[in-house]
Amino acid sequence: MDEILTEPQLLGWMQSLGFVVSSTAVAWLVSGWAADRWSGSWRVRAMVPALMALWTVAVVLRFGCTVPAMAGALYGILAVSASYADLRCREVDDYIHLMLLLVGLLGTQPQQVPAMALAAVVVSLPLLVVALCHCPLGGADVKYTAAFGFGVGVVDGMAGLLLGLVLAIVHQSVLKKREPGFPLIPYLSGAYLLVYFVRGGV
Repeated sequence: MDEILTEPQLLGWMQSLGFVVSSTAVAWLVSGWAADRWSGSWRVRAMVPALMALWTVAVVLRFGCTVPAMAGALYGILAVSASYADLRCREVDDYIHLMLLLVGLLGTQPQQVPAMALAAVVVSLPLLVVALCHCPLGGADVKYTAAFGFGVGVVDGMAGLLLGLVLAIVHQSVLKKREPGFPLIPYLSGAYLLVYFVRGGV
């Protein structure tokens, strides 16, 4: 005999569906803006919402309709936007970093903010030192790492940074490219989202 959904279960399914649909709709708007902003193609308009739909389904299944799921969905949209900007022009607008900081404040208490700010400094310090040594590393990479570290903490922030650097080194070695620099944020984005998903969010 088929199981009949109770009212709370049905409400939960409706909330999850609404969450996924709304997140995908936001991604559609963002993808259109990004395509216009950085001269993208119709593939960007189609790919970003599709990726966000899959990512939102994943975070809803992982966290339910909770604050960590909401933060995860927002992190996903901002990570894709920052990655696309870095790929297209090697620059990321500062308001993306600011929005990442605001997402990090979701579900936090005021007394936690000083520790979060310290985490941002600690996590971004390795990239800052490298950038000061005149290596081909942009300020956007440092700010991006700091913004994620602010939200996820020192342990997850460092784990995402190390994983992102490993992914970048391995991928660039496979491609055998010899340019002095390459977009780093796409690798960091994938690493941070993976760590966020595995470690349990905010």
